[in-house]
Amino acid sequence: MAYYWDDGGIWYVQPFRFVVRWKLILDAPADQWIGGVGPERDHVSKSEPLTLPFVRNAMADAFPVFLNKSAKMAPYLSAPYRDLNTSIVQRFRCSLVQIQIPDTKGRHIDLAPFPDSIDDCGVVHFKDNDRPEYHRIKDEKTKPDIVVLCTGYKQVFPFWNNQQEHSDWNGKPYPTAADANVRDIWRRDDPSIGFIGFVRPSLGAIPPISEMQAQLWILQIAAPARIRRPLGVDDETHYRLKPATNARIQYGVEHESYVYQLALDMNSALGFQEVISLGYSYDWRFPLVWTLSANLNAKFRVRGPWATDSAKAAMTGEMWTMIKRRRLFFDHFLLSIMPMMIFGPVMLLVYLYSSLVLAAQMGGNRIRTIASMPAQEKRHLRGVRRTAGVVSL
Repeated sequence: MAYYWDDGGIWYVQPFRFVVRWKLILDAPADQWIGGVGPERDHVSKSEPLTLPFVRNAMADAFPVFLNKSAKMAPYLSAPYRDLNTSIVQRFRCSLVQIQIPDTKGRHIDLAPFPDSIDDCGVVHFKDNDRPEYHRIKDEKTKPDIVVLCTGYKQVFPFWNNQQEHSDWNGKPYPTAADANVRDIWRRDDPSIGFIGFVRPSLGAIPPISEMQAQLWILQIAAPARIRRPLGVDDETHYRLKPATNARIQYGVEHESYVYQLALDMNSALGFQEVISLGYSYDWRFPLVWTLSANLNAKFRVRGPWATDSAKAAMTGEMWTMIKRRRLFFDHFLLSIMPMMIFGPVMLLVYLYSSLVLAAQMGGNRIRTIASMPAQEKRHLRGVRRTAGVVSL
């Protein structure tokens, strides 16, 4: 049986694209020997210049493809190719970075380009894309028993609007997922219908995202006054992926940034001082777990409308156990400490820059407001300031 593979693009992880190159000889992750990103997709032209807006959207731009995270599948993909490259460089690399390779007992998964045609005898002829997958399978007679057409789907529900009585109360048709313009959950003029789990994370998971989406949607319906900040589109740039204009998936998000934005909307995200104080009052491990772990949903159940006492216990229990079993260099240093060293100063500069711009804008608005006051109100304001002991400028 032949398995179709989409030019290898869904197996490549390339974070910190404009600073660090994690390629380690191959175009695929360590110890995956096939299915890397092709040169037509892994090119400097696919990245934006290093500007402040780019730094702001660094994580959204770092993953130009959606990733296949099935690590158990990788040994079966690499099995036919692992012995083809036994150079000194590869042996040296394997001595430094080598995952445990399970015994596949002779079984493997064949990769192939997209089929060009299927002849009358049922034999598949593949397109020549000059990749290793093609050169290995081109001389084989591939006659699959079953062909699965992975064509994707559209997020529409025509059966909701096929009759007049199926329209909502004001005669408008039901919204679709593409109409959800508030955090990709509901349409701004109709929050009664929520689309839960209709976004695609680049590196993450849909179920925990769905939980956070359901929390915000229910809060908007049951207690909208608890949402104390406007859910504007200006907050979407840091988590929304920027796909090509012809890409099928236009609703990709960066998992970490997206769930944090939902937590901010619900006032469920702890501040720095709160995290430190919980380290003193509750458990010294709490700040470490908060810093070294991903944005798991338990972080955003410590406070806010969905707070629960078990959240802190989960963080210092299960999440702490997960952090303890990480390796010091390859996990803590390369994945946590070094990114902080690289992006920390950059983010600090961006924060200072944005703070100065915001302060200048607020000061300018205040000056314009006072300047536009009638003379009588200006005299009254000066009198109030003198009464309060404030020197009027």
